Amino acid sequence: MTHHDKITAKRAPNNGEGDSGSFDIVENDGVFSVYEGGYCHASDSGSLDEAAKTAEKLAATFDAVALANLKTQWRNDPSFDIEDAVGFEDCRQELYTFRLETELAAVRKEIQRLHSIVRPFGQLLNELCGLNR
Repeated sequence: MTHHDKITAKRAPNNGEGDSGSFDIVENDGVFSVYEGGYCHASDSGSLDEAAKTAEKLAATFDAVALANLKTQWRNDPSFDIEDAVGFEDCRQELYTFRLETELAAVRKEIQRLHSIVRPFGQLLNELCGLNR
């Protein structure tokens, strides 16, 4: 059995597996397998290059899932600056933009809510002012 490569993937914080995981490419009698955390994700009798591509695709998928999970965690508890999340440094700008857009949407929603509360009082005031003329 020969270990060929490690490909790193991110992990969402607090999932019990640490901040990152790695995919190992293992060759056993000409069969290349991609392992992560002791689990075999793929086996193929192809080449090392094909196994590396599979590992990279898996890492990208895991990264996308981890990023989506991080965004969901932040939506549920926005008490931290999401762009400073450990393990997601290469996504800092995307996460910063996500935070600003999400916060802006919340502010707009609150303005609409307050406007709907105040609008009837403005109409009433206009009517009262019109009666005093």
